[in-house]
Amino acid sequence: MIAGHRPMYVDTGWHVADVPLRAALEAMFQKYKVDVAIWGHNHSYQRSCSVNNMTCVDEKFKKEKCRALKKLKKNNNTTQTDVVTSHRNHAIAELEKECSTHGIQHFVIGMAGYAMNPIPEEKADFMVVTKNDTWGYLKMEFLSETVLKTTFISDLDGSVVDTFTLDKTE
Repeated sequence: MIAGHRPMYVDTGWHVADVPLRAALEAMFQKYKVDVAIWGHNHSYQRSCSVNNMTCVDEKFKKEKCRALKKLKKNNNTTQTDVVTSHRNHAIAELEKECSTHGIQHFVIGMAGYAMNPIPEEKADFMVVTKNDTWGYLKMEFLSETVLKTTFISDLDGSVVDTFTLDKTE
């Protein structure tokens, strides 16, 4: 988990520094398999998909592909023809690429202090939730070594605005 002030991924109508920040840091965060990024600065609540290079990573699909890769590698038949071996090696290479794609869950949690920032009516492709109509706070519960539950709670009435669970169990 990392935290910073200016968001790397944010959906806003205001000028932001997200592009140079992504250029400077995203590859390093991917390399070290950062799972969650917490940001402020923008006065809104935003939760991204698990994102890599502006693209959502389907973690369930990825887990299925990784299981298929393990199975394919385990069933190594040395009596295959060159054509079959070539197709098998290509399939392994494609699955390895998909398994190595790592997404990061980004949260913008600037729901306090100053007036709320404007957000576009249509969400960016990498955003799941964007809210700028209530102040509040993000409650983070580490349920285990591999499970994190987040809850955005409104200051207005204590209601739950958004909840999300990240499960990194293999």
